[in-house]
Amino acid sequence: MKNLYILLIVLITVTGCSVAAKDNLQWFKTVDEAIEYGLKEEEINLQDLISEINENGERFIFYKKDMRDGLGLGVANVIEKNGQFAWFKSDPNVLVNVSQISWETETPSKKKFIIHTGILEYEDMSIETEKGMVKPYVDTNNKIYYYVESVDE
Repeated sequence: MKNLYILLIVLITVTGCSVAAKDNLQWFKTVDEAIEYGLKEEEINLQDLISEINENGERFIFYKKDMRDGLGLGVANVIEKNGQFAWFKSDPNVLVNVSQISWETETPSKKKFIIHTGILEYEDMSIETEKGMVKPYVDTNNKIYYYVESVDE
């Protein structure tokens, strides 16, 4: 019973923290202001932004982040609510050091996506996803690729 009680407390704490993080977003009048805020939060510069991708009504911002062991890729969303915009980051930065890394993420609107990234083998490459072969977006400067795919529910 004691273990069940501890588990229940942990679940309530984790759930409460994730809800609080969404409630404590900084809201701005423009997308650019939200991105500027995100740059400061992530301790990166405008030159570190790689791309903005709109997928299934969600805005994803991809950026590079120097990590201790090499090049990292960060992904955030710019979300809109009542005509205002906020920077939202739900996942940690990922070290891009293998041919393909994939993970599932969820936006504040509860939409799920799979993000694929990896080391660029050649500029015209394709990658295998759950939905088949696709051409990913390519960042030739950093020698990586990335792709966002909606998860059908």
